[in-house]
Amino acid sequence: MKKRWSFLHNPILTFLLILAILTTSTLGILTVPFSVHAYTEKIGYITADSLNVRSEPGTSNPAIGSVREGAVVTIIDEAYAPDGALWYKIRYNGSQEGYASSVYITVREPSGGGGDGSDGDFESMIAGFPESYKQDLRTIHTYYPKWRFIPVYTGLDWNEAVSQENVLGKSLISANSVSSWKSTQPGAYDWDTSTWRGLDGAAWVQASREITAYFMDPRSYLDANYIFVFLDYAYDPSVQTLDGLRRIVAGTFLTGGFSENGMDYSYPDVIMEVAAQTGMNPYVMASMIRVEIGVNGTSGSISGTEPGYEGLYNYYNVGAYATESMTAIQRGLWYAGQSGSYNRPWNTRYGAILGGAQSYAQNYVTKAQNTLYLKKFNVVSNPYYPLYTHQYMTNVQGASTEANVMARGYDEVMRDAPLTFAIPVYENMPESATVRPTGDGSPNNKLASLSVNGYSLTPAFNTDTLEYDVVVPGDVTSVTIDAAVKDGSAWVSGTGTYPLHAGVNTFPVVVTAQNGQQRTYQIHVAGSNGGQPVDPGDPSAATLNTSMRVSASAGTIEGLPKTPVSASEFVAALGVQNGSAQVLTASGEAQNGNVGTGNIVRILNASGNVQAQYTVILYGDANGDGRITSADLLRIQRGILGMVNLSGAYRTAADANRDGRVTSADLLRIQRAILGMTTIAQ
Repeated sequence: MKKRWSFLHNPILTFLLILAILTTSTLGILTVPFSVHAYTEKIGYITADSLNVRSEPGTSNPAIGSVREGAVVTIIDEAYAPDGALWYKIRYNGSQEGYASSVYITVREPSGGGGDGSDGDFESMIAGFPESYKQDLRTIHTYYPKWRFIPVYTGLDWNEAVSQENVLGKSLISANSVSSWKSTQPGAYDWDTSTWRGLDGAAWVQASREITAYFMDPRSYLDANYIFVFLDYAYDPSVQTLDGLRRIVAGTFLTGGFSENGMDYSYPDVIMEVAAQTGMNPYVMASMIRVEIGVNGTSGSISGTEPGYEGLYNYYNVGAYATESMTAIQRGLWYAGQSGSYNRPWNTRYGAILGGAQSYAQNYVTKAQNTLYLKKFNVVSNPYYPLYTHQYMTNVQGASTEANVMARGYDEVMRDAPLTFAIPVYENMPESATVRPTGDGSPNNKLASLSVNGYSLTPAFNTDTLEYDVVVPGDVTSVTIDAAVKDGSAWVSGTGTYPLHAGVNTFPVVVTAQNGQQRTYQIHVAGSNGGQPVDPGDPSAATLNTSMRVSASAGTIEGLPKTPVSASEFVAALGVQNGSAQVLTASGEAQNGNVGTGNIVRILNASGNVQAQYTVILYGDANGDGRITSADLLRIQRGILGMVNLSGAYRTAADANRDGRVTSADLLRIQRAILGMTTIAQ
């Protein structure tokens, strides 16, 4: 067991920490479930389809991630929620930690050693894997010590492979997915209507690069269920049994059967017969049919009554894709009706199940695409098909879904067999596993119009052009910028009237989409004679008398007088003379609460014109509420994991230790500041 440092080693510090926790809890700032006892780590097995991981015990706390069914997690502590329910603190996805309900975690005793790297033979077996694979493999090994893991070197650069698989039309995702799973690359998204374009009927759209990378990353599958995506799916009657098949099809139409030609058939019996004839893994066959046809079996592909294609069946949707004149189902049934290979036409259900399996066995199982992963991502060189071609499905998560279904057929007795998993390895992979994106909301951060009142933009405005030049007469001292967004859920900052100073003046106009992604347009303004300086002796100019740090070059104000500070207190601390100040929210509305990160400060001269504009930075305040609390910890953690977009002033504020990066070190500094153990320099 790993050694743990205990606060009990320092009684004074223990007392101070408890006092800080009680004080901050009373103030509603933070409740930290510290454990001061030694805890023996355990292994848990997730039983829910998707289990939320929360920042603290209890369903009222925010979710910071999720874990899939079948995932193996390490239980590192226990705590009780306010309602008395037991929650486990778990380590998941490598190094992430959080709390999950014990109801959906089965605690299992390891059946073999080596989880700590002490099993020499096993360590030799996995020596060829990158370090980022090994800990998950070790964890699985503690459950199933007979399993073998073989690295399959693709020789492909990771980023290039992801780019090839993310070519328009090659990897699709359900149109009902969250927006971060859907691509905005050219041809995938209509910026004018804020809608995704259907690429295989309206239900399927282009997958984003981020979700494509997630499902391509072999480390996304290293748990007790999804690892079956790497299992060789040739038929092995000693492992694949009728009982196992029945477990896979439980709850689906495949538990039943059909009648034809005067005979009654059971789907499980037919699939086992076809497996023996074709050499195809019956579990893979059942998983494919379930994914392609659906749980209830109501797809027109096997109804036998599709208009124009009556009496035809296609259980695997072989050749099924949408064309200009046919739906995907019609195209698949047209293929089923052609005379030729694989015992076509498929005008009986038995014949369709057999013929589809023959097609798949001959074209994939025997052609080096012999795992569910390689069926979707053809990334291993073979003499039959070029890389990134001959891929059975466009659904980017299809292999993942089928693997989870297939794994259900392997009970604990079957899992005790020496199963072998061939796991791809790429060149130049990221140091840690790809994080599954979770963000949602419209990604549309484009402008519909942009103008400088009374003057022309060069070049003329185009929604995809980000930089413009404007020439004004030398005696012009200010300009007014207007802009409108394409999508009503987005908001824009940087509009209004601004003074002109000596030289070229650059004005950023920032559009923030509903999902938080930003796009910056820039307008460069100069007078016709190169720009005239504003007279520093102008009697209408405002001045500041403040201890806060005001940077004209960066356009920021730092060093707030206290935390929290109200808008009125903040304005008083600015010490504006011969003018006034306005404090606005990031979206341009009057700020009535505390001043925090992202607030806009406008300095108006004696004539009421905007003389300067600044953005507030409060280090540690990553959510802009003007306080440093556990909510900032959560937002920064989600930013580090790629679950939210931390950018601009918010990213600057998240860098609490000022090292130019946002890391777990910043989380620790902020947490210590909340507990009163340190302060964050402003």
